[in-house]
Amino acid sequence: MVELLVSLMLASLLLVLVGTTFVQLVKTTATVTVARESGGSASTVATELSKVIRSASTNTVSGVAVPDPAIVSGTDNALVLYSYIDTGSVTPKPTMVQFTIVAGQIVEKRWATTSVASPWVFPALTATPTNTVTYPGIHVPDGVTPLFAYLDATDTPVAPGVGLTAAQRPLIASIRISVRIRPATPTTAKPTAIVNVVGMPNVAIKRVTP
Repeated sequence: MVELLVSLMLASLLLVLVGTTFVQLVKTTATVTVARESGGSASTVATELSKVIRSASTNTVSGVAVPDPAIVSGTDNALVLYSYIDTGSVTPKPTMVQFTIVAGQIVEKRWATTSVASPWVFPALTATPTNTVTYPGIHVPDGVTPLFAYLDATDTPVAPGVGLTAAQRPLIASIRISVRIRPATPTTAKPTAIVNVVGMPNVAIKRVTP
C-alpha cells in the first residue's frame, strides 16, 4: 500500500511538472512570436519609409524658374512628397506619396502623375490614389518622439508646427523616422522601435553630415 501511495505521489508530481513546463513553453513561444511579428512589421515600415524618402526629388513647375520642393507637406505624423520610387529606368517618372497614421496603422498612398513628360502634374490629394497600402501592426508613439522629424543641411531640427511652411520645405535635407510598432494583439505587447535618419540626395542640398 505504501509503495502504491508513493507511486501515485510521484506520478502526480510528474504530471504537475510536465503541465508547468508545457504552459511555460507556450508562453515563451507566444512571446517570441509577438516579438518576431512586431519586429518584422517595424522593419517593413521603416524600410518603405526610407526608400521613398531617399528617392525624393524636387518637381519642375511649368513657367516657374524654381522647382517645387520635394516635400509637398509635412507634420509630426504625416508626410507628402514627390519621389522617384519604383520608377522605370527608360522614362523615369515621379510619384506623389503620402504617409499618414489611421487608427494607429501607418497608411501609404500613391498618386501617379497625369503628365507624359516633365513638368510633372499630379492630382489633388482628395483624388482617388493609384495605390493604397495599410501596413500591419500598430504604431505606438512614446508621447515625445514624432514619426517624422525634419532636419536642415546642418542636421538642425526644423519644427513643423501645424505643418511645414513654404519657407521651410526647401530647407529640408533629411528626415528622421521613428517607428514603434506592436502587433494588433495583444495590446500589451512591447513595441519594436526603429530610428533612422534618411537623406534626400536628389534635393541638391549639401548636408554637413552625409
